[in-house]
Amino acid sequence: MMRSAFVTLILAMAACTNERTESSPFVETDSAGIRIVENRADTATLRAGWALAAEPTLTIGGAGAPDAEQLYQVSGALRLPDGRIAIANGGAAQIRIHAADGTLLATWGRKGEGPGEYTQPTLAGRMNGDSLVVFDASQRRASVLTADSGYIRSYAVGTEGGGWPIAKGTLPDGSIAIGGGMYFSSADGFPNGLIRAPSKYVIIAPDGTTRLDLGDYPAAEMFARADGNRFSASVVPFGRLTGYAVTPDRIWIGTGDAWSLNAFTLDGRLERVVRFDRARRPVTAGMKQAAIDEKVADASNENEAREIRANMAEMPIPEYLPPWELFIADAAGDIWIGEVLAPGEQARTWTIIDPLGRVIGRLTTPPRTLPLDIGADYILALTSDELDVERLTLWSLQRPSSH
Repeated sequence: MMRSAFVTLILAMAACTNERTESSPFVETDSAGIRIVENRADTATLRAGWALAAEPTLTIGGAGAPDAEQLYQVSGALRLPDGRIAIANGGAAQIRIHAADGTLLATWGRKGEGPGEYTQPTLAGRMNGDSLVVFDASQRRASVLTADSGYIRSYAVGTEGGGWPIAKGTLPDGSIAIGGGMYFSSADGFPNGLIRAPSKYVIIAPDGTTRLDLGDYPAAEMFARADGNRFSASVVPFGRLTGYAVTPDRIWIGTGDAWSLNAFTLDGRLERVVRFDRARRPVTAGMKQAAIDEKVADASNENEAREIRANMAEMPIPEYLPPWELFIADAAGDIWIGEVLAPGEQARTWTIIDPLGRVIGRLTTPPRTLPLDIGADYILALTSDELDVERLTLWSLQRPSSH
């Protein structure tokens, strides 16, 4: 049933204090020039004036859309200042521009390796306000284009070090945050067992050079098997991974080992450590079995299913869910921390912290909905149906008047 009213969500507001009291939701102290922010658990029980519309105000794509407007493997979307929407339709290697009402205005790019062509495009972000930055991981190349005229230029991206390069956002000048991917090489010797391969985290300047090398951080938790010339690596259900996001004045990284993350200045100096007084959810026997069943269900034949079961029997499953699965920076410089979905869960809960690391709320987004761009008064998200048909949805977001 359609509802026009806003659905009030459980959120927590933070008040600035340097002393812990019974009513203070956080405490901030100094340690050798590094600010330590301790968020208390009871922040999640407070209510504030945040709300998300019950239904999207705009839908692009989906099962009923014309063939020319279908979406497949969307790898980024942004709402431009004039209301137009840019979408990286990865399956077709295109950047599509839609009007504020959803009308398709332009399609830029196609599959290929020439100027203005892509193989694995990700819409990384904006540059100098209105230009778009597209990162192509397989070509190690970034392209700059505009919504009105398309391709302007491209440049090679130097990504030396471990890990397949994954774009995680841009700074206002177009510098690209890259990190989190991984790859394995026989030259290095294939690993065995439970691993978290190192991944290089860098900020790439608009000319393709490394602006800042943040060093290696562990990638997603994997279970590797090496047997002679045969090698396989599978993502561990409920495994840890590193969160990474950039805002105009900070870089945020958290390895997922605990409810704690670090904020760096744009020159790479550790500025603050943010901690959360929260317990991690235990992984139940039912969760483990559901994770195995999901993987087996994807098998194309019984032999593959048998191999998956054997692999899962050897794989050590964590006792607790990791603290997060996703980091997203919004237009206000806040960081939205997306918690892990257990089997059967489709509506993700987000913990929102302000630019200083103080918890300002918790919000649950609609089922099968992944925010891609969060503005002052909207969430632009990728939504899928039960058949995994993709559509882009725009939701009205109400923030507290004090935020």
